[in-house]
Amino acid sequence: MDRKRKMEILAPAGGFEALMAGVENGADAVYLGGGLFNARQFAANFSDEELKKAIFYCHGKGVKVYVTVNTLIFNHELNEVTDYLYFLYTSGVDAVIIQDAGLLLLIKEVLPGLAVHASTQMTIHNQYGANFLWNRGVERVVLARELSISDISTIHNKSKIELEIFVHGALCISYSGQCLFSSMIGGRSGNRGKCAQPCRLPYKLVETKDSKIVNEFSAPGEFILSTRDLNTIEILPELIESGATSFKFEGRMKRPEYVATVIRIYRAALDRYYSNSDHYFVSQEDLNALEQVFNRDFTQAYLKGDPKADLMSFTKPNNRGLFLGRVVDFENGQALVKLEEDLSIGDGIQAWVSIGGRKGETINSISQNGQRVEMASKGSVVGLDLPKGIRKGDRLFKTYDHQLMEKAEKTYAYETKISKVQLNLTVKGQVGKPLEVYAQDEKGNSVHASSEIACQEAIKHSLTENVLIKQLGRLGDSEYELGTLSLELQGQIMLPLSELNKVRRIIVDKLEKHKGESISGLSHQEFLKNKKVFLNKAQSTQKRRKKHRLKLNVKVGDYASCVEALSQNVNAIYIPLFPLKNKQFTVKQAKTSIISGKNKGIKVIPYLPRIVHSDKINDIIKALDYIRQAAPEGILVGNLGLIQLIQEIAPEIPIYGDYFLNVLNWAAAKLLLREKIVSLCLSPELNFTQLERFPNEILEMSECLVHGYLPLMVSRYCPVAALGGGCDRSSQDNLACNRQLGLKDRKDYVFPIEMDYHCSMHLYNANVLSLIDSLQRFKDFGIGGIRLEMEQEDERQVLKVLGYYRDALENETLDRMDLIKKLYPGGVTKGHYFRGVE
Repeated sequence: MDRKRKMEILAPAGGFEALMAGVENGADAVYLGGGLFNARQFAANFSDEELKKAIFYCHGKGVKVYVTVNTLIFNHELNEVTDYLYFLYTSGVDAVIIQDAGLLLLIKEVLPGLAVHASTQMTIHNQYGANFLWNRGVERVVLARELSISDISTIHNKSKIELEIFVHGALCISYSGQCLFSSMIGGRSGNRGKCAQPCRLPYKLVETKDSKIVNEFSAPGEFILSTRDLNTIEILPELIESGATSFKFEGRMKRPEYVATVIRIYRAALDRYYSNSDHYFVSQEDLNALEQVFNRDFTQAYLKGDPKADLMSFTKPNNRGLFLGRVVDFENGQALVKLEEDLSIGDGIQAWVSIGGRKGETINSISQNGQRVEMASKGSVVGLDLPKGIRKGDRLFKTYDHQLMEKAEKTYAYETKISKVQLNLTVKGQVGKPLEVYAQDEKGNSVHASSEIACQEAIKHSLTENVLIKQLGRLGDSEYELGTLSLELQGQIMLPLSELNKVRRIIVDKLEKHKGESISGLSHQEFLKNKKVFLNKAQSTQKRRKKHRLKLNVKVGDYASCVEALSQNVNAIYIPLFPLKNKQFTVKQAKTSIISGKNKGIKVIPYLPRIVHSDKINDIIKALDYIRQAAPEGILVGNLGLIQLIQEIAPEIPIYGDYFLNVLNWAAAKLLLREKIVSLCLSPELNFTQLERFPNEILEMSECLVHGYLPLMVSRYCPVAALGGGCDRSSQDNLACNRQLGLKDRKDYVFPIEMDYHCSMHLYNANVLSLIDSLQRFKDFGIGGIRLEMEQEDERQVLKVLGYYRDALENETLDRMDLIKKLYPGGVTKGHYFRGVE
């Protein structure tokens, strides 16, 4: 098959069968995860031996292999992940996909030749983020799934990095890498590959006042955070023209038949485009097959503009299949169904019953005109044995198509043979000396191995040519097979078979090590030296401060709160340049606040939005130009693109790194500090024990969150606009922007939502974080400062909470937790500081 195509098709592989399904149906590359450090910990994944087999299989087919190492890494895992990356490098992977900025530093210093792709978990959504990574040696970036085709084209035109985009499969409601929902409410972190998908659970949109629900809004269904699946096959030509390099397919948790079907259809569609781009088409058969194999309804997401309700699967958070028909009557104990699709024995269906929810069934019997049949065609009326509770008018959906799955399975059922490397062996042996085996492959690589014990004189079973062929030729799943065997044996000698097997393994290990060093250009000794130098950077260069005064910093959301904070004894106040839509803080007020802060010895540091698409970059530039007149002492940013932007247009302003940068280890901190970042807010997914493992010099210039409603996610989706609340996303005067709204879950917890200037939704935890009774712990491990996150609160709450924390800092014996609980009757949490995340 000719694979020299302009656009790469990148298939998911959750296991070896899925890998074969993708390759045999036309994938140009596959992405997969090993047993460690990948964002799909619940997939089958690949052991080290399976991974080497996968690389050999794919490379034999001319297919590239990218391995996901795309979770955030804790300090104590850096040693293990370094060894794992070396294993991947020397095994011949074509690239690794990473999320953690610390791994970028690690790879560049320890394994400088290893190709790096940036995961969509790095939340790259504008050209500045792409350029940040390109300038630091990343070859490709997987773009955020919230981008339009215009956004993708802008990034392509203004950067040199390769762009990878998702074109089919499941979507996240949150910007990837910016979601703490599963982490904070269940302890299973999406950033660690263990997302529990709370967004697929039922919620209701409610209005609150004084912490009480005063209104509940109607919706087409209860799954108002559950997205449809992405399907772009009908706009493939536009995506090709966008400048993307690779089409990525979600699905490492999906079955192999899914991978086979989706890749086959997109492969054929792409080939049709390249053969005749003016007459691109997609058949109804292909559209039906994509829908049948798995769907939650389909969407093109934001590629063609704001999809509003068309993004969401309100009524069902999992596979809905194809509409099969309605029950029209009952006869002889069977339900009569008018078929809207073909139906066969072995198909799976689900009945959406009017009373009692949904009922699943495998079709074991079909009656047509009084006769049992194996299959029935669309348009016919058939009798089906269905579960009790089915009523006339109930809808049926075909969730499993036996024939489609069988067709898919046949494409990869038989693993095609890959030519192996011939290994020529020379065996020398004599009584009283170790057996010597010399191996040379067809590429000229030579190794030697000796038995640990000496050969003995044979009494019954000597080492014959047949015995040696059988034992030394057992090369299994390695890329080698026995070529020639030359014997130089003196007399009748014997050696235990276990010893022969050991010698064979040594030969293969040495060849693979030789191959790995050849691939990487890095000897094992050089790797160990680089690793030692790198890991030694974790050692503190200064003593930990036993007694020091914690800096008290606060983030506010409006001008009135900033004025109150300026009257208090605080070190820094973070103020918005672009406030939430229900808050008031003009750029002029920001400039005034900066000047006022200087007069009082308080740093007033503006903060920028978490998400800034390319079409909003000019807004940021204008705001920065204005406040530069006040010479701010810093700017707080939470994405890599804004770091790059400030370095380019306002290099004199010190950069403060927000916790959205996901710093969980010292290596990530050091990479960012090299960017002239002067302070970091460490990730709220760290516990006290993990925080204590940071070098002292990093801790002293960092802060931790100790108070506030933590943002659980940021999303481009607005539930009000999607649910028809009259919001046109162009005005302040709409439901989402002038009322207190939240999402109520099954346990009646209400998670507040706010909209920002870009109409992105910010979903906050139902409980407020407060460590007011644990401040001594922060002093003990040497953190430089603590932050109160009070973007939502009004000036009265800001004043009270600041007073409580100031009192607690000045007098350790004071207990202010009861006052906090009274101020926040919805509940208080200590986050992950004591428990940590999986």
